[in-house]
Amino acid sequence: MTARKGVRMKRIKIAVLLVLLCVLAGCSPKDTSLRAYCTESQQEFLDQSLEELPVALTYHHNDNILGRYETTDEEIISEILQALRETTIVSKAFSGSTDSRILEFETADGDTCLFWFDENRFHGAGGTSYVLSGDEEIWDLARKIQETYPEYREAME
Repeated sequence: MTARKGVRMKRIKIAVLLVLLCVLAGCSPKDTSLRAYCTESQQEFLDQSLEELPVALTYHHNDNILGRYETTDEEIISEILQALRETTIVSKAFSGSTDSRILEFETADGDTCLFWFDENRFHGAGGTSYVLSGDEEIWDLARKIQETYPEYREAME
């Protein structure tokens, strides 16, 4: 009977080792950063250094007030870029919304880079939509841009 227990223990150890090996070899953590789901041009944009900071940012939001809010405030632009870099993807999204938001960055050369969202979903490479996590900072900062417009402040009162 002890021989059977010994064989059984060896099988269990081998099974555990195989599972562990499979996990270590084939299941490395997937990159969940927003950047990983961006188009190539968006990825290049996010990879830029702070010295290459965009000169302007337009926040498009279908809020039925103005819908278009612009800033050249370097601090807010930098903070929004950092918030984009820190935002993660949770999963694919299977439904959309009408809460369309676009962040349109403009460089000193006049080139633009767009990031399109609806509610808490990001429209990434290939037109696929993804559920976000950690994007609250983006929208808090975007609201700061909106609040610089008297029309927005009046509508919110």
